[in-house]
Amino acid sequence: MIKINQTDIEFILTRMAIPTYIQDKLTRNQNSVVDMTEDDIEILCDLCGQHFQLFGINGNNEPNEYGLRLENLLDKLSKF
Repeated sequence: MIKINQTDIEFILTRMAIPTYIQDKLTRNQNSVVDMTEDDIEILCDLCGQHFQLFGINGNNEPNEYGLRLENLLDKLSKF
C-alpha cells in the first residue's frame, strides 16, 4: 500500500495513460491509501519518467513546472 494525496491521484489520472486496473485502484482509494503492488508502482514511475523526458524539460534542459511536479511525484512513489 502507498499513501498518496488526492491531488497527486488526480494528476496521474488526468495526465497519463495508465492501465485500467491501476486507474481502478487509484479511484477506489480511502484516505489517500492505495493498495498497489511493487509492479504497479514501477509502472507509474516509468510513466512519470517518460512524461518527464517528453514534456518536463524546457529548452535549457531544466525542469519546467510540469517536470517539477513529476519529480515530486517520483520522489513520493520511489519511497515504496
